[in-house]
Amino acid sequence: GRLYLWGDKGVVTCLDAATGTIRWKERVGGNFSASPVAIGSHIINVSSDGEIVALDDADEFVIRSRFLLEEETRATPAIAAGWFVLRTASRLRGLQLQPRAD
Repeated sequence: GRLYLWGDKGVVTCLDAATGTIRWKERVGGNFSASPVAIGSHIINVSSDGEIVALDDADEFVIRSRFLLEEETRATPAIAAGWFVLRTASRLRGLQLQPRAD
């Protein structure tokens, strides 16, 4: 398994969960105060500036997608009943999760 550490300055470290060995360490940019969440085969976090960043849950660093909410957020997102829910500076936002068609 893998363990992810997402620093407040946008540096993400992937560790081997059994040994603690660093598999990779990369900068995604941005400033983060929220904690990342795991959704399927992705690790997702939201920057303080409101950018959602999704990484592959993998032994190699891959940014799967980025999406700008254009509103500040500092809250950790929640996952419930197929929804990605987060609080921004002025409202509660919900994005419906859909499986990716490959």
